[in-house]
Amino acid sequence: MYLRRILEVLEFLKELLERNTQILEHVGLTVFPNPDKYLSTSEASYLLKKSEKTLYNWGVRGWIAFRKIGGANYYLESDVMMLVNNKGRKA
Repeated sequence: MYLRRILEVLEFLKELLERNTQILEHVGLTVFPNPDKYLSTSEASYLLKKSEKTLYNWGVRGWIAFRKIGGANYYLESDVMMLVNNKGRKA
């Protein structure tokens, strides 16, 4: 009984999301913008011309955000590129 009601609510929410997505796309908007790409520590350190240890230390100090995925650190490409354009100086 409860499971059936939960499934009905989920189906309603799915339909609602699809309708709203169609409306937003019609006016040129998207519900989910393209997500930013994540770079591995080695990719980010190569672009920044800094060691992986330096990049790790910057992350620990909060100078650059990172996300730990499967035991490895990943950095937002936009954050890395901001530092690259700033010649490696922390913002």
